[in-house]
Amino acid sequence: MSDEKWKYLCFAFLGMLFVLNVDQDILGVTGMLFGFYYAFTGFMNANQKKKEVDRHVERVNTSHTREEVNVIEAYLKTVFVYDVRKCVVNDAVELRLNSNVYRSLDDVDVFLNGKRFGSLQDYKRRNGKEYNRLFDLLLSDASALRQKESYEDFVTKLNGYVSLVEDDEVKVAIEDTIQNLKQLEAHRSYLRKDVVSYEKVYAYYMPMLVKILDQFTSIQVAKEDEQYMHTLRNLHRSLLSINMALESMLIESTNEEFVNLSQDIQNLDALLKQDGFKENEY
Repeated sequence: MSDEKWKYLCFAFLGMLFVLNVDQDILGVTGMLFGFYYAFTGFMNANQKKKEVDRHVERVNTSHTREEVNVIEAYLKTVFVYDVRKCVVNDAVELRLNSNVYRSLDDVDVFLNGKRFGSLQDYKRRNGKEYNRLFDLLLSDASALRQKESYEDFVTKLNGYVSLVEDDEVKVAIEDTIQNLKQLEAHRSYLRKDVVSYEKVYAYYMPMLVKILDQFTSIQVAKEDEQYMHTLRNLHRSLLSINMALESMLIESTNEEFVNLSQDIQNLDALLKQDGFKENEY
């Protein structure tokens, strides 16, 4: 409580003492009235100042486009994988998961110098300017991750990790990833156009996988470390998940083509029947 509020409350308290001890003496009544008056005006002034501060905070524009928010959410999905529960933005600011799985920005808390500040929405509401700086930093990190490398670049890097990784299961999983990438690229070349889901592979999945493999190959010699097997299992699981995702993308993108192909075949059969040819004649 501010010194000003204490002063007003003391006036009120002293006035009440006058009333209790001077048998409704005019001085006591006057003191009490003045005390309550100053206490009331003090609280009103304090509330008015708070409203002015709130209005000042509200004037900070913290709105961002849906596209920008989507970029941030996609970026954080690549960061918060499995046991990774924090995203270091800079030396002072960290984002940490407040739930088991990252789904949206609502699942993120802000930590300043290791201490929890509150949810991301709290940070946005109470510290608009710093929230905008944080958002810009995340956009910058997401942009850096999305620096597009070609299909050939990723295949070359993954082939290199096949030689570097010592675990046989991880080697096989990386080789499967390479084969899935080749199938996706062949399909994209056939379509002669970019597929949205394929773009996500090269913008997010592959850069993050390359980063993880680079880190793992540099520390895999420490097999006696108690975290080694735990990390190895998570890496293998990540590779299996990526391969399942790549296979699903290929199936989804070719499904429409198979439907169209079946329709073309039916049209050809109908045309042949119309011209008098039966199925057993061709």
